[in-house]
Amino acid sequence: QKDGWTSVDRSVTLASGQGVEAFDVRLTPISTSPVAVSSVLGGTIGDGKATLSVPAGALAQTMVLGVTSIGQQGIQGLLPYGWSPVGAVDVAPHTTAFGTLAQLAAANSFSAATGAALVVARWDESAFVWRKVADTSVPADDQPLAAGIVTGGQYAWLLPDTPPASPIADG
Repeated sequence: QKDGWTSVDRSVTLASGQGVEAFDVRLTPISTSPVAVSSVLGGTIGDGKATLSVPAGALAQTMVLGVTSIGQQGIQGLLPYGWSPVGAVDVAPHTTAFGTLAQLAAANSFSAATGAALVVARWDESAFVWRKVADTSVPADDQPLAAGIVTGGQYAWLLPDTPPASPIADG
């Protein structure tokens, strides 16, 4: 980890006398303007590409929160084969708990097609895996990708890869 930057986890198995190449990572600068969000009033914060709307009463106490958009190579952990991120956001601190659903929104930066089925996932920092939060789809009219969340952390909207067409000709 590096202060002022998002975290990235890459698991590497080392063997004596062998070279190992880790999968490429890109750290992302954390949003430079975290905001104090009132536990009584709630509030909306964002970095221009992503927003977090916290309803009144969702926080146990007033907290300083940050929202940072993440690029495809900056997501915290590798995705399972067959999935591509079309949006990702880091909500800090990761230990934040919301008593009611907070609404997280991100730009459809990679132009996923309207109506395409997506999975919203959160990076589980203790198990080093992505955990499904919800099913959703790409909204119409350039509306942002959206999800209800109950905790801070890194979230990604995932698009299943399209299976390739058969290379065998019919007949």
